[in-house]
Amino acid sequence: MIIWSALLLVVASMFVLYPFFHSFRDSSSQSSVVTAQQANVDSYRIQIQLYDRQLERQEISSVEHQQLVNQAQSLLLVNTNSGVDSVLDRGNSGAWMVPVLLVFLPFLTYVVYDDLGAFEDQNIADMLRAQVQANEQGLSNDLIVALQQRVQERPENVVYWAMLAQSSIDKNDIRQANGYYAEALKSAPSDSFLLAQYAESLFLIDGSQFTPRVASAVDRAFIADADNSTVLGLKGIEAFSARDLHQAINYWRQALRGIEPNSVVYQGLQSGIDRAMAMIEAELETPSQVKVSVYLSADDSISAQPTQSVFVAALSADGPPVPLAAIKLSFAQLPTLVELSDADALISDHLLSGASEIRLVARLSATGSATPQPGDWEASTDVLTLSSQGLSTSMVINQLRQ
Repeated sequence: MIIWSALLLVVASMFVLYPFFHSFRDSSSQSSVVTAQQANVDSYRIQIQLYDRQLERQEISSVEHQQLVNQAQSLLLVNTNSGVDSVLDRGNSGAWMVPVLLVFLPFLTYVVYDDLGAFEDQNIADMLRAQVQANEQGLSNDLIVALQQRVQERPENVVYWAMLAQSSIDKNDIRQANGYYAEALKSAPSDSFLLAQYAESLFLIDGSQFTPRVASAVDRAFIADADNSTVLGLKGIEAFSARDLHQAINYWRQALRGIEPNSVVYQGLQSGIDRAMAMIEAELETPSQVKVSVYLSADDSISAQPTQSVFVAALSADGPPVPLAAIKLSFAQLPTLVELSDADALISDHLLSGASEIRLVARLSATGSATPQPGDWEASTDVLTLSSQGLSTSMVINQLRQ
């Protein structure tokens, strides 16, 4: 780094030295001034001889002759002085400043770079590189101190704030991490990652409760990025706390999309989904009301208008093709949890509660008709056993009807 800086200063010095050498080159032309002055004198003499002959031939008067001579003398004086002044001016055109600039250039460069440059950033990068090469876990104390000092000088560096926050989380100091995220948000108030991390740390500080400030922070993060897995996880917890089990499952299902299946976070979300599904099933334990709960989603590759119709139906496994229960919704509502019961029957004496085995069919209609048509996207299940409490399952629309 020092070697490169020195080379850059040498190159910069060449630009300063160029006018200095150029002035010496110009000064070497002073010897030509004598020649130029002699030429002016010779031209003056020729003009005077010409005026004398004109006077002799009486082509001009004596008064005119004297005027012309005076003009020639004045012109000779001007040309001679201007030549000398020009050389003197070039000889004193500021070349004396060159040594001064050469002395102060490195000093000024250091002062400016110290104020605007990145000495500390380079030092931090070197420390990080050394830790990576040494395969050290977490940030060293020296690196943390360097980061803390640097963010005071450059508070707009949100990366350093995030590094400090993560280091605090590793030490289980959630309150300090939350403070770091809050500082970072002052410079990047719309950063979705920072908003999500700030909301999560605030949730933990408040005892994993959805206090008003936690709810507000989560909503801000959700507006910034509705697909952020951390935010979706928090929204699911909020819905679960409010006993909105269907919505909690929706949020957690969406959060699973961006998480590695083998990770602890994925397992935690799946555990929450299983718990919510179990609670829904427990609520179905009423002899007089059989319910079928279906978590319905569409494959990500499917492109459809938000208003396109989606039909979900339960059919008797061995009975007529008339649905036991059916419901209609729109593509914009997916993914969602759908519940079918006798309240959704199409025929009063052809009820879901009277069946023992059923099949479930879901269809994204291309025409808006409930009758299957080519171009519809579908999903169907095998034969399912319907208990007295109902059942719970999931379906993904991903089959194109030919």
